[in-house]
Amino acid sequence: MQDSKDRTDREKQAIIRMEGVRKMFGELCVLDGLTVSIPASQKVALIGPSGSGKSTILRVLMTLEAIDAGEVFIEEENLWKMSRKGREVAADTAHLSRIRNKVGMVFQQFNLFPHMNVLRNVTEAPVHVLGLEKQEARERAMDLLKLVGLADKVDSFPAQLSGGQKQRVAIARALAMRPKIMLFDEVTSALDPELVGEVLGVLRELARSTDMTMLIVTHQMNFAQDIADRVLFLERGRILEDNRPEVIFTRPEQERTQKFLRSILDAR
Repeated sequence: MQDSKDRTDREKQAIIRMEGVRKMFGELCVLDGLTVSIPASQKVALIGPSGSGKSTILRVLMTLEAIDAGEVFIEEENLWKMSRKGREVAADTAHLSRIRNKVGMVFQQFNLFPHMNVLRNVTEAPVHVLGLEKQEARERAMDLLKLVGLADKVDSFPAQLSGGQKQRVAIARALAMRPKIMLFDEVTSALDPELVGEVLGVLRELARSTDMTMLIVTHQMNFAQDIADRVLFLERGRILEDNRPEVIFTRPEQERTQKFLRSILDAR
């Protein structure tokens, strides 16, 4: 009985909850009955081989991919279903949009608007989606650009920026929407090696100074060990190991986790 009560209490505190989530791409099963609960403010690193489902989890939470089975909850609201006239039906666009506003995402590619300068890239969504006054959006953007070290680039266009600078603008743009959950999908993978550190430094500062829930897909194991409260190791759409970073990176329980971590270290 106590175990059941503890589980119920954890679920009530969860900002993200996925239960039995299945996602197929044709014949390929990318998420295979995935169940996980993530408390508010937790920093979670998702690691594992390519194709293990890490990025798909983020894309499902961002409503970029629909699920084939299971349920997803954001702050105890069902993401993909809603109630209408006392019946549970598929979520409509308005429902998805309302819940998605709680979630921000930074992608591998920066996806900045090339025809807009840095300031407008960061203010556009708060003005047109959140309805902020332009001055308020500008003040918010300036604060965030200072946070990511780019206050001097407000008038620059993406083509004038380095890859690391573009990614930092992308982070500021996502933060400008004031999400409760931030998703980072291999945000350093498209960068030259010498630019990786500047972006990871911004993420370290966010993890240290904010209470946002953060899910980070990364192959940077030292970085994951530094900032994560929790590490999930995925393989073929399932969570094989879920533990504190000091356990995952020094004494993983699963042989598959051990093999993966050895392969990462050997590749350095």
